[in-house]
Amino acid sequence: MSGSFKLPDGTLLTMGGKTGTGDNRIESFGAGGRLIGSRSLNRTATFVFFLGDNHFGTLTAFVPGRAAEAFKFTSALPVQVLKGMAPILLPYLQPGATRCARRRWWQRKTFRSPEAIRPPAPTTRLRAGVDLAGETDQR
Repeated sequence: MSGSFKLPDGTLLTMGGKTGTGDNRIESFGAGGRLIGSRSLNRTATFVFFLGDNHFGTLTAFVPGRAAEAFKFTSALPVQVLKGMAPILLPYLQPGATRCARRRWWQRKTFRSPEAIRPPAPTTRLRAGVDLAGETDQR
């Protein structure tokens, strides 16, 4: 994470956080404390963090149910996700940035244009009693 959040003037943002991993399961024990069964309920990995003086957050990876037994990730996963989000988050973290001054992530040159992201405008207005072909319902 070191150096991931660097402002345009070269200043590194102060950051910190705490990680945690949960392999949440039900275990059954027999005589003498011997483990006789174990069933996975879910698996979690969390990173709670702060970036500079004004920003904080939580990232959690979660796998529900029995499928969790097949996953072995640790809390390093959400840490790497945050590191990968640095280019998207940096415009929002700059001192003095206002909502209007921030560049939206989809307006960057590396992403598609806003027109490519927005759904197309509807071409047909729907009215009660009219089906999609424009025919009136005669009920």
